[in-house]
Amino acid sequence: MDKNVILLHLESVNNIVYRMNPQLFPNITRIEKEGLSFLKYFSTATSTWMVISDLLYGGPDQYEGCHELTEKPTAFCYQSSLLDDFYDKGYQIGVFNHPYFELSDLRELFLFGRNVEQNAYASYSEFCQAFKGVMTGRNKYCIGINNFMSNISCHSYVAPGYRRTGRKRWEEGCRCLDDMVGNIFRLLRETGQEENTIVVLYGDHGDDFWGHGYHMGLTHAIEPTAPLIHTPLIVWEKGRYCGKTSNELVCTTDIREMIERMVRGEMPEHGTEHDFVYARSAYAAQPVRADSFNKSYSITDGTTLLLVSSQGLEMYDLEMDPACNFNMLHMFEIVQDRIVFCEKDAAGLRFHFADFMDENQKRYIRQKFYYMRPHLYSYVTGRYEAGNSSEAEMNREMCFNKINHSMKR
Repeated sequence: MDKNVILLHLESVNNIVYRMNPQLFPNITRIEKEGLSFLKYFSTATSTWMVISDLLYGGPDQYEGCHELTEKPTAFCYQSSLLDDFYDKGYQIGVFNHPYFELSDLRELFLFGRNVEQNAYASYSEFCQAFKGVMTGRNKYCIGINNFMSNISCHSYVAPGYRRTGRKRWEEGCRCLDDMVGNIFRLLRETGQEENTIVVLYGDHGDDFWGHGYHMGLTHAIEPTAPLIHTPLIVWEKGRYCGKTSNELVCTTDIREMIERMVRGEMPEHGTEHDFVYARSAYAAQPVRADSFNKSYSITDGTTLLLVSSQGLEMYDLEMDPACNFNMLHMFEIVQDRIVFCEKDAAGLRFHFADFMDENQKRYIRQKFYYMRPHLYSYVTGRYEAGNSSEAEMNREMCFNKINHSMKR
């Protein structure tokens, strides 16, 4: 049986916010208990449109040569998007966005695909009625549903005019996102479509509320640390997964293949196994903008994250420090391409630090660094090549031979 497919975009929700606030996400939490949750899923970028295009095209190359998010690529790297493929199979396809914004640029960019109809709705009720019209029709369908009310720049659309704090608007935006998820699953149940529908709930990015610097006010589209890229990924099919979890390391560009496997009746995991996954904060052709976006790249094996930017290298332990507060390279220097611990700088620190940073820990950091840095270098070189830039240009912008000693970027 050909199954319907629904892609539910979880805007601006990282794993820390999701796990720590179940009262804001009761519907998503319930669906997770029935679905399959990927605990080591990492998004491939820190910007919404970048993540969506990576998912639908199954790779990150499509827009790397663009200097701005609104620039149209000169050539297509992929023959079709996921939605285009379903269109060719006779599915009804579409993308539904809320709240309203001008779509002309997005249509020109073919962000979602070449044959994709998309609309944006100012009213939440109109938004829900629009995707309900497709879900209650006669045709099989593959649709993307994007409720951006949990984005920090869309919070004001929740009951506009009512005097609330920024924190309260954030909370209501999260509740609005969760309410949409509940409405969709209620509609599946009422229309008897639960048995023949696949639902994928994926996070695009989280927010860093200025804990690593103000970035001219930005909370995302900045350095790809865990608070930005460690987001939820839940797949749901009626009665199939029953709350299972997976520790398989996966990223956004894997989701297209996962969906193709599920439509064939296969399990979504057990695809290409990764030693690492990667993320970026900008297209390769975009400028550095160190004071705001700070163009940067990261690699993670699910436990350790190594990041490079124009300011140098940083390393974080994602299990001990999921908010990426402590750069483990802070007390190291790179000398003749080797990292050396600065004993003099650490001498005045109290015993908590000394007890942690013993010789075994230093050795562990060195091993991780020497193993991960070449892979990160190769990935970033590939991104620049995809953006029609040279390795020399990459080395001018990214500092692979320097530690970023700024504890607050």
